[in-house]
Amino acid sequence: MPFVIPLLCAAGVGIGVAAFADRSETLSFRAASGRATDALSIARRHGFDVARVNRLGIVDVHTGELPAPEAARRFALDPQVAWAEVARAGEWLISDTDPPLPDDPMFEDQWHLENTGQEGGTPGADIGARDAWRISKGDSGVVIAALDSGVELEHIDLVGSAWRNSDEIENGIDDDQNGFIDDLWGWDFANDNNDPRPTLSDHGTLVAGTIVARGSNGEGVAGIAGGWGGEGGVRLMALQIGENQPLSEVLDDAIIYAIDMGADIITMSLRVSPSQAIDEAVAEARRAGVLLVAAAGNTGGEVGYPASLPDAVAVSGTTRDDLLWSSSARGAEIELAAPADEIWTTDKGGGYDNVSGTSFAAPLVAGAAGLVASASPFLPVRDDLLLSLASGATDLGAPGRDEEFGWGRIDARGAIDVRNELIGHVFGSVHLPRGDWALARSVRVEAADLGFEVLVDEADQSYSLPLPGGEEHMIIASAWGLGADTAWASVAPGGITDLDLEPVVLPVGGIEGTLADEEGRDTAGLLRFVPEMAHGSVLSDGSFEVGGLPQDSMIVIQARGVLRGSAPESLVVQGGDTVSVALVLSPSQDFDQVDGGMEVQGGVWAHGVGPSSNSAPAVWGAPLLGGYPNDADASLISPPLLVEGAGAEVSFFHQMAAEDGFDGGNLGVSVEDDTSWSVVVPSGGYPHASFPNGNGALRGEPGWTGAIDWRRVVVPLGEFEGEKIRLRWHLGSDGSLAGEGWWIDDLVLHGGLVPVLDVDLEPSAVLGARPGDSVEATVSATNRSGSTIDARLRIVLDGVPHLELPFGTLAEGESRSVSITRGIPPMAPGLHGVAVEIVAGGGAFDAAGMVLELRP
Repeated sequence: MPFVIPLLCAAGVGIGVAAFADRSETLSFRAASGRATDALSIARRHGFDVARVNRLGIVDVHTGELPAPEAARRFALDPQVAWAEVARAGEWLISDTDPPLPDDPMFEDQWHLENTGQEGGTPGADIGARDAWRISKGDSGVVIAALDSGVELEHIDLVGSAWRNSDEIENGIDDDQNGFIDDLWGWDFANDNNDPRPTLSDHGTLVAGTIVARGSNGEGVAGIAGGWGGEGGVRLMALQIGENQPLSEVLDDAIIYAIDMGADIITMSLRVSPSQAIDEAVAEARRAGVLLVAAAGNTGGEVGYPASLPDAVAVSGTTRDDLLWSSSARGAEIELAAPADEIWTTDKGGGYDNVSGTSFAAPLVAGAAGLVASASPFLPVRDDLLLSLASGATDLGAPGRDEEFGWGRIDARGAIDVRNELIGHVFGSVHLPRGDWALARSVRVEAADLGFEVLVDEADQSYSLPLPGGEEHMIIASAWGLGADTAWASVAPGGITDLDLEPVVLPVGGIEGTLADEEGRDTAGLLRFVPEMAHGSVLSDGSFEVGGLPQDSMIVIQARGVLRGSAPESLVVQGGDTVSVALVLSPSQDFDQVDGGMEVQGGVWAHGVGPSSNSAPAVWGAPLLGGYPNDADASLISPPLLVEGAGAEVSFFHQMAAEDGFDGGNLGVSVEDDTSWSVVVPSGGYPHASFPNGNGALRGEPGWTGAIDWRRVVVPLGEFEGEKIRLRWHLGSDGSLAGEGWWIDDLVLHGGLVPVLDVDLEPSAVLGARPGDSVEATVSATNRSGSTIDARLRIVLDGVPHLELPFGTLAEGESRSVSITRGIPPMAPGLHGVAVEIVAGGGAFDAAGMVLELRP
């Protein structure tokens, strides 16, 4: 049995987000083991909310602010995931020749998206939104940064459109180390804080609605790239640079932030005084391939700054009759035009407004560029987007580029069509010696210069790779088990280049070995080999064998528990050789679902998600977040453990940030029920010989101090053979200069160090039940405490104690199984966590978990 069986509690999956978080994108996947419980654990580890699970073990998760395609990419790299795919809406098989018509009540007033001649306008004098929506309604993988007065992200028509920094959590720490603490939703550069929402100005919210107001959601207006029915849509990175007026001193910083944080397009509807800092930031955007769009101005005169910069795209304004808006700036710098007169969009306070200005022409261009990027098989860079927009524009005024309209009024569908015409294809076959597709069943063809790849069609071994035309690309065919074939291919715009590839099948080797369990459990089926093409499992006698492994391939061996033995983590196989390994499975606790039954004395210690972990997401920390107090004397104490062998040892990972030489911690042992503690020394000793008198908790004792990054510690405990012990992680500090804390993760028991009470629960999941249904389960427990215990059984629902039942008296060494049948209480539909604890002597000795899925 593991040290404590994790409780897979759906209520703990994912992290809390604000009301404007996107919950619309869904990813489906299955664990490599095929078990729903494993899949739910994977979802928890990745921080995703679970939507549903079926009896095939297929789980749907909401990816939150992380775009589903990016989540699928991350899952593809997870060796515990068999497959993952983005769940996309389909279509009813009915003929529909009309372009999409959104159900937003005010769409008929948005002439800039579709001009039917309403209120005297010229039909067709619009940006072609509905025709563009046939191809693309916006993809969440495309990010547009709005440098403005702040955006009301909780507006009902903007909810779900916000970009979120997936590498940051709200914990007062700069998790992604970009210099901005807790920048989950962007940044307020004017006030130097992490809330980019406005307090006074509505300008940024008006701008935002033109781009990302949710399309066809039954509310208000539609944005040009706001998705459809609450799904899809580009993401808006809100960066506030001032409310009453834009602050030029922070504009360059906001541009650099947008570049560094992955914005594909930047839109700026503002005018400031010329600045060398801004010049250099705008130039950097172009070097980075970011399209920077700027409003030309509303003076009726020359183009304002920074739209006048050569690396910015200056946008003038048009009317519903395709005329130049009377107040629009004009000049040689103008490159594109877009509607700027009487534009209906979102307003601060949850409302809507009809506004005019080039402030709204520029974001329409940015949004159209977002549609073009969304429609591309790979993400275009700045010059590709500008060429598509300019070539697809409707020419107004003097033929060609002029000082009023530039290359013309944008046409989003025209730009998408141009972009597609610029794409060429490399097409060919992949030939394998001996036609060995069983070995190389996941052949990929990649354009190495773009990082864009496709899978080869296994039926006819062909591929078609779309690429930017007019360029030469390095093409690589590769797969696990193959020596890659590389060639260069020149691709013409709209053309097809033939290129056959022939990777080489490498010589093969193998792995053989045994898997034993320290507690004598059956190990059949407990191993997994990564990649999945390395087929093999543990037989009933504990042996395993994997053959046909390509030369120089690295194989990772994983297990349900912690492996010890010869090279358990990864092996490199040589052609013709068989590698032999002997592995042992040890009880472990990663603290990710449960707290491990630990006891806290002296406060400070807490269980949960900390600033970092050795294996995400949860740890024990002193404290979990923030800094420990002065004169701390805080203990984290394990449940009782039995030392059954001279080779017993405990290992764990820890991280420390303490005042060097004065504050720190060590590991102690208490035998039986003795209240005294003795310090035990880890292999290699402690780095600090003796804490000073000012540290009352650790005075004169050795320990760890200073800065320690996540590091594994092994502590021999064979001297306590035959004893029942408890372990104590003891934090102490002096009266001045406190540090950040001490964190513990991934505790493993080795060599005959075992829990005094093991608990198991079957089944581990009940799916598709309803409130009122009866659930039958079997609870098993083994007592190794060294004495007779009077045990009770406690049922915990979603982390809250629900019911206690008698379990009976367990003599030393006795094992017992008890069947219980209980009705499901009234609970909301969805996934719930059920824990069963054996309680004795005032505390929980051990716990086991079950996942409960309730249908509506």
